[in-house]
Amino acid sequence: MSRIASVFVSQSPEPKLRAEGVANSEGKANHKAFISYVTVGYPSIEMTLRAVPLLAEGGCDIVELGIPFSD
Repeated sequence: MSRIASVFVSQSPEPKLRAEGVANSEGKANHKAFISYVTVGYPSIEMTLRAVPLLAEGGCDIVELGIPFSD
């Protein structure tokens, strides 16, 4: 199972706990997590679907997905 797939199939109800586990996964006290942010659907849904796995495969520890909204 790929690294990104393991996050998507996780049964943990607490996303915060999964993120903490990723940040501490290197077993180093001073490990810095590389976190990227992607706005879902920008510039297109297809680009988002292509970008997220590439970011994970490229070394991102966490990919945060933002959902656009308007007040």
